Amino acid sequence: MIVFVVIALLVAKLYDTGVNRPSMMFKHIPKETKDWVNELSRNKKDGGLDISAAPTGPFNWKNTDDYLSRPSSSMRKWGKQESKEVVVYHYKDKDAVWQGRARSVIKCVEEAVPQLKEVYGKYYYPEDMNGRKLAVYLADSTKHYQTIVRKLSGERATLAETEDSNGLLVMEIGPLGCQVKGIVLHPDCFRKGSSEYKQVIRRELARICFYASIDYNLQIRHYEWFPEGLAEYFSQYCPMMEHVDADMAQFIEEKCFLDREFDEMADRGLHAADCFFRFYADKKGHQSLALLVQSAYVVSGDSLFAKLGMDTKVLKAEWTENIR
Repeated sequence: MIVFVVIALLVAKLYDTGVNRPSMMFKHIPKETKDWVNELSRNKKDGGLDISAAPTGPFNWKNTDDYLSRPSSSMRKWGKQESKEVVVYHYKDKDAVWQGRARSVIKCVEEAVPQLKEVYGKYYYPEDMNGRKLAVYLADSTKHYQTIVRKLSGERATLAETEDSNGLLVMEIGPLGCQVKGIVLHPDCFRKGSSEYKQVIRRELARICFYASIDYNLQIRHYEWFPEGLAEYFSQYCPMMEHVDADMAQFIEEKCFLDREFDEMADRGLHAADCFFRFYADKKGHQSLALLVQSAYVVSGDSLFAKLGMDTKVLKAEWTENIR
């Protein structure tokens, strides 16, 4: 199933992104950076991105504005489980089952946070978000999943766009920062014997940290394979290189170049990008991976490797040699 991401451009209250940048003003965001962010919404290869460039007002930084914090009469009753970093909204019918799932999600977030800090430099909720905790919604049915998705996305997300998704991230990026409205998990993530919810949570946490850390005052543009492949890598968090079959090895050699976009990002390209980060962490080390990721907050993808003293052709040759 495809992960569906919704990012909206709204006005936000300034917070520290971890790169010591000056206050962000909308008029100071370079056109190329705005164009790149808006292009995310037009790229439908990985299930879709939806970015609204029309600000609707300042953020409410407390969790009082979370959808389902005050459920309407038209919705079934919902409960919640909280930790210091996350609030998980769950369906109250068969309460013990849903409480257990909510606690499992909280545990997953708590386990991921130290690893996020290693790679991305910091984790934001709640201390860098004016006390706001990350909101996660456990939908009890496809219908409620779609309802929550549409509410969080301001009714922009269509039913067709959510049909094949098992998780959704709504992140609002604006002139003074960004804020996550919520992560929504489809009930299929909790199929018996499945740990898919862990992969979805880790993937979306990785996306949150990357996009929240970008210095949007600078001229920034990244190839899709970089943040998406990194999120895929983090969703598994396996330090060992996986086996690459002959077909994938040929695809990487012929179609995946570090100084341009990979082909077929919804399928083999995403797998290849994940493979690159596994290779990089294995051969260069996790400290080098962290430096690469955190440098991307202030350097565009077309010059990122050069800024770190690496030749993309040489690095590509090392990668392809490693997977043969």
